Amino acid sequence: MSVVFSSPRSYTGEDLVELHVHGSRAVVAGVLDDLSLRPGLRQAERGEFTMRAYANGKLSLYEVEGLGSLLTADTSRERVQALESAGGKEVLEEWRRVLVGGMAHAEAIIDFSADGDNTDLQDTGKVWGGVREKVRDLRERMER
Repeated sequence: MSVVFSSPRSYTGEDLVELHVHGSRAVVAGVLDDLSLRPGLRQAERGEFTMRAYANGKLSLYEVEGLGSLLTADTSRERVQALESAGGKEVLEEWRRVLVGGMAHAEAIIDFSADGDNTDLQDTGKVWGGVREKVRDLRERMER
């Protein structure tokens, strides 16, 4: 099976094809041998995708360093520290804060709408505007 990743929405920002081969080591070796005979095709070097992503502005140096720490983590604690150092913790915590706030607001509207108090309804645009902003941020990250 082949999976095509088109630029600019791929990890590296370039056109890529990933091959998934079912079978034994001999089958995989045979496929690799056959592909190596075709001009312009080669296996990626270690770290090449990340280097290309950095060169194409898809990752910051800070993110590259965090990824390096994550890939060399030997323990769960090192893994957590690597994710935190790459800024993943802050992004996820902000998402959590905004979404939990939006859910609480929606529940309050449902619970208290029969009371005739429109105070919560007046804040709805502000609360859901924050959620929409986070969705927009996520889309921008995915399009990089």
